[in-house]
Amino acid sequence: MKDLNYLLLVLIACLAITVNGQSNSGIPVINDHKFLINDLIVDPFTKSSFRTKTGIGRTAISELPDIQIGDSLIKSPSGDLLVVGMNYQFDLRMKEWASLYLGFEISGRLGSEAFSLYTNGVNSLVGFDMGWKLVLFESKAHFLSTS
Repeated sequence: MKDLNYLLLVLIACLAITVNGQSNSGIPVINDHKFLINDLIVDPFTKSSFRTKTGIGRTAISELPDIQIGDSLIKSPSGDLLVVGMNYQFDLRMKEWASLYLGFEISGRLGSEAFSLYTNGVNSLVGFDMGWKLVLFESKAHFLSTS
């Protein structure tokens, strides 16, 4: 089990590297204001970039005592949960005023032993985004775009 934990740790370290189309000099600036890119919303600027987020997590193993009620022994739940998630986003600038974006997300949660698998099941999420970003108005002090 320890070998699996070390393998997961190495895998996380390798996959957690974020590839981003922006360098420090490529951060969007309007009127001396630097914009931070938020992963929760579509980036409003038309530029080519590729971003990825990968994560994996596991709940701590907790052991609960069995419960004795009268003549019945109730076994305590055992097992832990494994959570995995991946997210990819690709932006392609077609013109100065238009770009195409594609996004893909997959995540899941499952139990690691029979009891936790039975009580929590297997949950998964798959999502896909696709659209256009269009710059409607741009000046030295203002920027308006839509997606």
